[in-house]
Amino acid sequence: MLHPNKKLERPIELLDGIWDCEIIKAPKVDTSFNSQNEVTLKYNPPKYTKKITVPYSPETERSGVKHTLLPDDELWYRRSYIYKMSNKKTFIHFIAVDWRAVLFVNKALVAIHEGGYTPFEADITKYLNEGENIIEVKVHDFSDTQPYCRGKQTLKPHGMWYRCQSGIWQSVYIEERSNEYIKDIYTETLNKDKAIVIISATSNDIATIDFGFSKISVETNKECMIDISRLELWSPDNPKLYPVKVAFKEDRVSSYFTFRYLSYSDDNRFMLNGQKFFSNGVLDQGYSPIGYLTMNEEEIENDLTLIKKLGFNSLRKHIKVEPPMFYYLCDKIGLCVWQDMVSGGNPTIVAASLPAVMQSFKLIDKDHHALFGRKEQKGKDEFIQSAEETIKALNNYKCIILWTIFNEGWGQFNSTDVYLHLRNLDKTRFFDKTSGWHDQGDGEIASYHYYFQEYKFKKDKKERATVLSEFGGNIFRIKDHVYNEKDFIYKKIETEEEFLQRLKEQFNNIKIQKEKGLTGSIYTQISDVEEESNGFITFDRKVIKSSIEELNKIISI
Repeated sequence: MLHPNKKLERPIELLDGIWDCEIIKAPKVDTSFNSQNEVTLKYNPPKYTKKITVPYSPETERSGVKHTLLPDDELWYRRSYIYKMSNKKTFIHFIAVDWRAVLFVNKALVAIHEGGYTPFEADITKYLNEGENIIEVKVHDFSDTQPYCRGKQTLKPHGMWYRCQSGIWQSVYIEERSNEYIKDIYTETLNKDKAIVIISATSNDIATIDFGFSKISVETNKECMIDISRLELWSPDNPKLYPVKVAFKEDRVSSYFTFRYLSYSDDNRFMLNGQKFFSNGVLDQGYSPIGYLTMNEEEIENDLTLIKKLGFNSLRKHIKVEPPMFYYLCDKIGLCVWQDMVSGGNPTIVAASLPAVMQSFKLIDKDHHALFGRKEQKGKDEFIQSAEETIKALNNYKCIILWTIFNEGWGQFNSTDVYLHLRNLDKTRFFDKTSGWHDQGDGEIASYHYYFQEYKFKKDKKERATVLSEFGGNIFRIKDHVYNEKDFIYKKIETEEEFLQRLKEQFNNIKIQKEKGLTGSIYTQISDVEEESNGFITFDRKVIKSSIEELNKIISI
């Protein structure tokens, strides 16, 4: 089993497994953002009568609960933790809890976190007693009744909007750290010869980085230049990882470095390590019927391995943030990632759907907040916080080459300002600020979605890079492996032969448009999801819809 954080690995105690739980009607719920309301923070646990398997949401079969959390529900978790007195600090780490998590240790309020897809941790040392301790988490999740980031979750599933989830849906663990410790490790590759390393620590001193074949010493909390001229650069064709051990005072962590750099060519194409690079990708939404948004290590690795075998060098992680393990495996396997920010708001049909059939239709997003479902400031504030936390959490996974800010107008607002703000946080990656439609005519990428017409490349008037960030969507249903009898509105296919022929037409067109100037494309999608039977593999992951060899011949570019 992989450590849940391969970028900053210390010994841990994993708290996954059976917890006590209870779902009750909340006496009152505060729906504001950054809630400090007495109702939110109050310790008022119920009588626990149920069990739940963490890290699976109560809505899932694997949780053992199979209950949909409603906006006026309160979900409580409880488990014990045996603490042995130590001179180290003790932290508890949650990879993701959907949506608001209020943490108590031995009845004391410790922390509150809002946002269903990003991690948080807390130093719980001062709350612990020798021996048994009680950890409790109170959860509220408003799903699509509030404008907060939730991706495709809805209380009323239909079409491309899926059933909701809630609660602890990624791993929880306890970690001990020295009083002086390493907080983060960051690398940035400047070119084939030089890279920057930053070891963030609790104080300024010297840290040692051991590559196994050589050791270097660097100052903490400072940009340090290192020579990488004799090291191999990372790419999908050469996914080179360098395991390292980092020492700072008494603290010891294991990590790994990957070196790669991105840029644009003179003719506005992606460049990876100084070479033109066509990002040939597939949409990956990360859903399964049993664990739902929570997939285990084997399931994740199987999906990623299939993507690579099919001939793709990239994937688009669509409207979801995965656990660190996912991005480590992408680094290891050699897959570039286009990482979406998780959407929120309540967009209207005009903003979210009309451009699908009328490509020229465009709304100015600073003037039409209501049509984009962004009237409430709290939703906009939460989106910015979620995006900032996403970049911070994933910044050192070099498989990620692109951030997608807004998709198809879902909760889009002030995209130019949001882009400039996030661009300032990460100047090393590409940004697709408005994927699909409602292009505001600025930014660095012109991004299109074509499902109902054949895409033809046109040189962007603003001299931006051009990507086809969604296409395909061929519905091919496999008998006895269909999750829902309804079909969402894509082209329906009846036979494997027709499926392969349609793919040949679509990918041959991509190859033609690549020669004209297209620099990346994303096919929809790797697996079926609920009403969408347009994957290469069924939702239950039991049937690949044609031979991998035949598909690879078509897809490889």
